[in-house]
Amino acid sequence: MGGGVTAFSPPSASSTSMQLALENKKVIQAADAYIEHLSNIIESQPDAIGYAVAINGKLNSADVYASHELFARMWPKLLKASAIEAMAERGNEKSSAVLDAAAIRKEFADAERGHESSKDVNHRLDVVMKETNKAVLFETRDRERGGASIHKSYVMK
Repeated sequence: MGGGVTAFSPPSASSTSMQLALENKKVIQAADAYIEHLSNIIESQPDAIGYAVAINGKLNSADVYASHELFARMWPKLLKASAIEAMAERGNEKSSAVLDAAAIRKEFADAERGHESSKDVNHRLDVVMKETNKAVLFETRDRERGGASIHKSYVMK
Protein backbone atom coordinates (compact mmCIF):
# COMPACT_ATOMS: atom_id res chain seq x y z
CA MET A 1 0.00 0.00 0.00
CA GLY A 2 2.90 2.34 -0.67
CA GLY A 3 4.77 1.65 2.57
CA GLY A 4 4.83 -0.86 5.35
CA VAL A 5 1.81 -1.18 7.57
CA THR A 6 3.73 0.56 10.33
CA ALA A 7 4.08 3.68 8.16
CA PHE A 8 0.34 4.40 8.49
CA SER A 9 -0.40 2.91 11.90
CA PRO A 10 -1.40 4.81 14.99
CA PRO A 11 1.25 4.99 17.74
CA SER A 12 -0.91 2.78 19.98
CA ALA A 13 -1.02 -0.04 17.40
CA SER A 14 -0.05 -3.56 18.41
CA SER A 15 3.30 -4.84 17.24
CA THR A 16 1.90 -7.84 15.31
CA SER A 17 1.75 -7.40 11.56
CA MET A 18 -1.83 -8.72 11.31
CA GLN A 19 -3.02 -6.36 14.00
CA LEU A 20 -1.24 -3.47 12.26
CA ALA A 21 -2.93 -4.41 8.98
CA LEU A 22 -6.34 -4.56 10.69
CA GLU A 23 -5.79 -1.06 12.09
CA ASN A 24 -4.56 0.44 8.82
CA LYS A 25 -7.33 2.42 7.08
CA LYS A 26 -5.72 2.20 3.60
CA VAL A 27 -5.41 -1.58 3.88
CA ILE A 28 -9.02 -1.93 5.06
CA GLN A 29 -10.39 0.31 2.28
CA ALA A 30 -8.48 -1.57 -0.42
CA ALA A 31 -9.50 -4.94 1.04
CA ASP A 32 -13.16 -3.87 1.20
CA ALA A 33 -13.14 -3.27 -2.57
CA TYR A 34 -11.93 -6.84 -3.18
CA ILE A 35 -14.40 -8.25 -0.67
CA GLU A 36 -17.30 -6.44 -2.34
CA HIS A 37 -16.21 -7.65 -5.78
CA LEU A 38 -15.69 -11.30 -4.75
CA SER A 39 -18.18 -11.89 -1.94
CA ASN A 40 -20.88 -13.42 -4.16
CA ILE A 41 -18.61 -15.29 -6.56
CA ILE A 42 -19.28 -18.74 -5.13
CA GLU A 43 -23.05 -18.40 -5.53
CA SER A 44 -22.63 -19.01 -9.26
CA GLN A 45 -20.26 -21.95 -8.62
CA PRO A 46 -22.34 -24.62 -6.84
CA ASP A 47 -19.54 -27.19 -7.17
CA ALA A 48 -16.83 -24.95 -5.65
CA ILE A 49 -15.30 -26.43 -2.49
CA GLY A 50 -12.24 -24.23 -2.04
CA TYR A 51 -10.03 -21.40 -3.22
CA ALA A 52 -6.38 -20.45 -3.59
CA VAL A 53 -4.80 -17.07 -2.85
CA ALA A 54 -1.86 -15.61 -4.74
CA ILE A 55 -0.15 -12.50 -3.39
CA ASN A 56 2.26 -10.57 -5.60
CA GLY A 57 2.20 -13.36 -8.19
CA LYS A 58 3.06 -16.17 -5.74
CA LEU A 59 0.79 -18.84 -4.32
CA ASN A 60 0.23 -17.92 -0.66
CA SER A 61 -2.37 -20.34 0.66
CA ALA A 62 -5.42 -22.41 -0.19
CA ASP A 63 -8.32 -24.07 1.58
CA VAL A 64 -10.37 -27.03 0.37
CA TYR A 65 -13.49 -28.32 2.12
CA ALA A 66 -15.49 -31.55 1.98
CA SER A 67 -18.59 -29.83 0.61
CA HIS A 68 -19.81 -26.67 -1.05
CA GLU A 69 -22.08 -25.99 1.92
CA LEU A 70 -19.18 -25.99 4.39
CA PHE A 71 -17.05 -23.87 2.06
CA ALA A 72 -19.90 -21.39 1.56
CA ARG A 73 -20.30 -20.98 5.33
CA MET A 74 -16.57 -20.26 5.70
CA TRP A 75 -16.23 -18.07 2.57
CA PRO A 76 -16.98 -14.63 4.10
CA LYS A 77 -14.31 -15.04 6.80
CA LEU A 78 -11.80 -16.60 4.42
CA LEU A 79 -12.31 -13.84 1.89
CA LYS A 80 -11.90 -11.06 4.46
CA ALA A 81 -8.72 -12.53 5.93
CA SER A 82 -7.23 -13.17 2.49
CA ALA A 83 -8.09 -9.71 1.19
CA ILE A 84 -6.55 -7.98 4.20
CA GLU A 85 -3.41 -10.09 3.99
CA ALA A 86 -3.10 -9.44 0.25
CA MET A 87 -3.52 -5.70 0.68
CA ALA A 88 -1.07 -5.56 3.58
CA GLU A 89 1.54 -7.47 1.54
CA ARG A 90 0.84 -5.77 -1.78
CA GLY A 91 3.87 -4.39 -3.55
CA ASN A 92 4.01 -1.23 -5.64
CA GLU A 93 3.23 -3.07 -8.88
CA LYS A 94 -0.14 -2.38 -10.48
CA SER A 95 -0.61 -6.04 -11.43
CA SER A 96 0.97 -9.41 -10.79
CA ALA A 97 1.43 -12.57 -12.79
CA VAL A 98 -1.61 -14.84 -12.82
CA LEU A 99 -1.00 -18.40 -11.64
CA ASP A 100 -2.52 -21.12 -13.75
CA ALA A 101 -4.48 -24.02 -12.30
CA ALA A 102 -1.79 -26.56 -13.26
CA ALA A 103 0.84 -24.71 -11.20
CA ILE A 104 -1.50 -24.62 -8.21
CA ARG A 105 -2.32 -28.34 -8.53
CA LYS A 106 1.43 -29.09 -8.64
CA GLU A 107 1.99 -27.16 -5.40
CA PHE A 108 -0.87 -29.10 -3.79
CA ALA A 109 0.53 -32.44 -4.97
CA ASP A 110 4.00 -31.55 -3.67
CA ALA A 111 2.56 -30.63 -0.25
CA GLU A 112 0.62 -33.94 -0.14
CA ARG A 113 3.96 -35.79 -0.34
CA GLY A 114 5.43 -33.96 2.68
CA HIS A 115 6.70 -35.46 5.93
CA GLU A 116 3.59 -36.51 7.87
CA SER A 117 2.68 -36.23 11.53
CA SER A 118 -0.76 -36.46 13.15
CA LYS A 119 -2.62 -35.54 16.29
CA ASP A 120 -5.89 -36.78 17.75
CA VAL A 121 -8.11 -33.75 18.35
CA ASN A 122 -10.99 -35.60 19.98
CA HIS A 123 -12.84 -38.92 19.75
CA ARG A 124 -13.79 -38.21 16.14
CA LEU A 125 -11.18 -35.93 14.51
CA ASP A 126 -7.53 -36.18 13.58
CA VAL A 127 -5.35 -33.37 12.28
CA VAL A 128 -2.62 -34.48 9.91
CA MET A 129 0.25 -32.14 9.10
CA LYS A 130 2.44 -32.67 6.05
CA GLU A 131 5.46 -30.45 5.60
CA THR A 132 7.93 -29.84 2.79
CA ASN A 133 10.58 -27.16 2.38
CA LYS A 134 8.01 -25.06 0.46
CA ALA A 135 4.66 -25.72 2.16
CA VAL A 136 2.72 -26.99 5.14
CA LEU A 137 -0.56 -28.85 4.71
CA PHE A 138 -3.01 -29.20 7.60
CA GLU A 139 -5.78 -31.72 7.03
CA THR A 140 -8.71 -32.43 9.35
CA ARG A 141 -10.02 -35.99 8.99
CA ASP A 142 -13.19 -37.62 10.31
CA ARG A 143 -12.47 -41.05 11.83
CA GLU A 144 -16.18 -41.93 11.89
CA ARG A 145 -16.22 -41.61 8.09
CA GLY A 146 -13.17 -43.75 7.40
CA GLY A 147 -10.70 -40.90 7.70
CA ALA A 148 -12.48 -38.74 5.12
CA SER A 149 -11.05 -35.27 4.71
CA ILE A 150 -13.18 -32.43 6.09
CA HIS A 151 -10.76 -29.56 5.44
CA LYS A 152 -7.32 -29.08 3.93
CA SER A 153 -5.36 -25.89 4.47
CA TYR A 154 -2.25 -25.33 2.36
CA VAL A 155 0.17 -22.65 3.55
CA MET A 156 3.20 -21.75 1.46
CA LYS A 157 6.44 -20.87 3.24
